[in-house]
Amino acid sequence: MYIRINLPYISVLSKIVSEIANANILFIKQLGSGKAIVKIRSAKTANRLVINTTFEKYKIRVFISSYRIFRTSIVKGIDQSLSLECLKDNIRSPVKILEIQRLNQRMTVNHETTYISSRTLYIKFVRQSLSKDIILFNAKYVVERMCLRSGFVTCATEWNI
Repeated sequence: MYIRINLPYISVLSKIVSEIANANILFIKQLGSGKAIVKIRSAKTANRLVINTTFEKYKIRVFISSYRIFRTSIVKGIDQSLSLECLKDNIRSPVKILEIQRLNQRMTVNHETTYISSRTLYIKFVRQSLSKDIILFNAKYVVERMCLRSGFVTCATEWNI
């Protein structure tokens, strides 16, 4: 588990983190100006660090990066006539689904831009694992990974699930 921290000095951070969870810290690394990353053995310890009030005294902001908590993906070929509520009620996956959104497609006609619903769903899974596929109305759909940082879709054969 990683925690990202905005801090004034790495030595202040090291002292605070060591006092709270010395045995569970793998390393503390400065990322750049005012930022560091702390690698921790367990999620329980990471949560304990995030809610600790000691950091507030030093005006240090502690958070767990979202890409460390969940994974995002897309599913293509879903009919636009299905509502999100209908999709949420009828979709099945071995990994719990946190959120489903329908992506929009930009159309430009006569120099006028409009957005229409696409046949692609954006799905956010809990934890750091993805399902290879989802089941919607007993039909299997392939899940394609979407990189949260850049927004690009990568081919499902290029990564390990």
